[in-house]
This record gives sequence, structure tokens and C-alpha cells, in this order.
Amino acid sequence: MLLIKLFRRAAYSLAVLAAFAGIVALSGCGKFIQPGQDTPGTDTPGTETPGENTPGQDIPGTDDPGEEPDEPGTDNPGGETEEPDSPSEPSGFTLLFGDEAQFYPGEAGEFTLSAEGYYMFQVLCDTEFSLNVVSNIPEPYSYTAGGINYSFSDDDYTSLFIDYFVNSPDRFYIPCEPGKFELKNVLATLRATDDLVLNVPAAVEYPYKLVVTSESGETITVLLNQA
Repeated sequence: MLLIKLFRRAAYSLAVLAAFAGIVALSGCGKFIQPGQDTPGTDTPGTETPGENTPGQDIPGTDDPGEEPDEPGTDNPGGETEEPDSPSEPSGFTLLFGDEAQFYPGEAGEFTLSAEGYYMFQVLCDTEFSLNVVSNIPEPYSYTAGGINYSFSDDDYTSLFIDYFVNSPDRFYIPCEPGKFELKNVLATLRATDDLVLNVPAAVEYPYKLVVTSESGETITVLLNQA
């Protein structure tokens, strides 16, 4: 009788355990996941795996290393890069007054001599050249000296203005004294008389012109006066 009761209790316990195991199996509790294996359905929508780009979207700073950025200020609107202008240097046929003035063939320059001192010039020329100082007073103006009428266009004042360096044929200088290059004084020296009557424009700013002529016929003209 006692054995029958024990058997019934054991059978009852087994039935309860079997029922509990079935419930656990149906609920899925306790399922084992291998390390490194993703749980299905756990990916976050819209996220990207590091290192992978979304198609059509660039990551900042990842430009093609083969393309170099343009240097600022080097683009020409026409698409060509311009070289900066080189500083201009005297070349060819040129008249120099130290580093202060440069004169070239073409439009006449202007130069004012002081009351005193020495003005040194240099001619840059590949060939021989001539040098003259003449009048800058146009026709029909004229003057009389010692009762004789003279035309300004016939005058040559070169010897009164220019002194040469013996050993430097490409250099010359103009020695100045107070009043030396006033028109009346120049004409009195040229004609060796103080008996002068001038018929000139009311205001003559530059009464003389220095003309340098190359062997090929190019001319450099500088208008002269004295302060």
C-alpha cells in the first residue's frame, strides 16, 4: 500500500516537471546566442557600418588625393595663370640721370637744373650717338644780337651746357652756376654781346632741349630749364 502511494507521488511530480518544461520551450526563454552573432532584428534603422559610405554621400575631408586644391589668387579669369610682372630695368637706347630719372625715345621728358652743382648723365646705346642742346622756342620767334637778327632754330648751345668725361664717352655732365642758363645770359655768351632784343613768348618754361640721337636715327628729347 505504501509503495503504491510513493509511485503515485513520483508520477505526479514527473507530470508537473514535464508540463513546466513544455511551457519554457514554448516561451523561448533561455535561448543561447553564440558570441559575435547578431540577434535577429536588433539593427538600428538608418545606421551605417563604420567605413562604409551611403551611396551619393561624401564624408567631409575625404576628397580624392589626386586632386590638389587651387592656390588662392593664382587663377586668371580666363583660365590661365599669370606670372607677376618683373620690375622694369633700363634696356636698349636710354638716357639715365643716376637712379632718379630715365628717358627713352618717344615723348619728350622734362628736367630742371638747380642754381648750382653738377648733373651727370649716362647714355645707354649699342652704337655711336650724337648729343646736342638746342632751342625749344618755335618759329616765328627770334632775337637780335648786336643789331643782327637771329632765328632760335639756328642756335646750338651744346658747348655752353655739356662737358664730357675724357675716359667715359657714354657719360657727360652739365655744370651749373646761378643764372648761367637764363635765356639772356645764354644768348649773350653765344653771340658775345649784351646788345640783345628778344622776341619770345611771354612765358617760356623750358627754353632748351637736350637731344640724344642714335646711329639708327632714334632720338631722346629732354626739355631743360634752370630753377
